[in-house]
Amino acid sequence: MDSRTPPRKIDPRAEIASGFSSRNAMLFGAIVAISMALALVLAFMHAGLFADSKEILALVWGRFSVFELYISFAIVSVWILFRESHRGRAVVWIVLLMLLGHVVTGLYIARAAHRSRGDPHRFWLGGDR
Repeated sequence: MDSRTPPRKIDPRAEIASGFSSRNAMLFGAIVAISMALALVLAFMHAGLFADSKEILALVWGRFSVFELYISFAIVSVWILFRESHRGRAVVWIVLLMLLGHVVTGLYIARAAHRSRGDPHRFWLGGDR
C-alpha cells in the first residue's frame, strides 16, 4: 500500500466476521504490557536482574524457560521486522524488546492494533504491504 493511498474502508460487520477486532487487540496488548510491567517491577523489588540467575539456570525448567523466552523474542522480532517499513524503527523496537521484555510486545500489539484501523491484514502485515 502506497503511503498516499487512503486506507481501505473496513465494514464493521466484516471485522466481526473475520474474528479480528482492533479494540480487543488493543485491550489485549494493554493487558500484556501492564501485567508484564507489574511482574517486572515485583521481580526487581525481590532481587536484582542477575541475583538468582545461577539458581535458575541450574534447573532444567529454568533453562527451558530462558530458551522459550528467547524463542518468543525471535518470533516477535521477525514480526516487527516484517511489519515495519523503516528498518531503523524496527531495530529500535527490537532493542527495546530485548531490554524490557514482553512489556514492549504488549505495547507493540496495542500500537499495531490502533494503526490497523480494524483491518486484520494491516495489523499482521503492516501498512505498506
